[in-house]
Amino acid sequence: MSYNKYKPHVMIYPEDDANREIANGCLFAPRLKPSASTAIQIMPPAGGWMKVVEKLETSEEQAMNRYPGRILVLLIDFDGRISRLDRIRQKVSESLRERVFVLGVLSEPEKLRSMVGGGSYEKIGYTLVEECPDSLSDLWNHPLLRHNRDEVRRLMARVNRLLFDCWVLRHIWAMMKMPCKQPN
Repeated sequence: MSYNKYKPHVMIYPEDDANREIANGCLFAPRLKPSASTAIQIMPPAGGWMKVVEKLETSEEQAMNRYPGRILVLLIDFDGRISRLDRIRQKVSESLRERVFVLGVLSEPEKLRSMVGGGSYEKIGYTLVEECPDSLSDLWNHPLLRHNRDEVRRLMARVNRLLFDCWVLRHIWAMMKMPCKQPN
């Protein structure tokens, strides 16, 4: 199914095919609302993290200004350079920073897959979404993923009502030590 650009939606820009498969695995997680499949669009692999950033700068920035419900997830390999996160954030317009998120494996997905015992990239994506509300869980706490903790919390606060059932929102509020607010 495709997304409606006039309604709140998440666009995921993967750096490469491994990251695209991780994103695809996210769509199968039972914690997602059934309507989530029409609120998420996974774009084709960009061909490198710099091309993901280039896509943001050349076309997505204008589109995000036109569609205020658009949330962008840049799914990249950090290639061992955590400073890449700050470098990418500097390229995002201040007016869009609350809607742009950068996530990825500290090295590359291939290394993560081998360190967690093989399996498919889609299974990794599925597990990440299933564990997403608890960023201290096993996979999110893996040395190659734990650098995403703050970005995941930021993302979850933004997309929870759109993609997840209400009980997940209460769990996030508890994790962040904030008073629980019932959704409208």
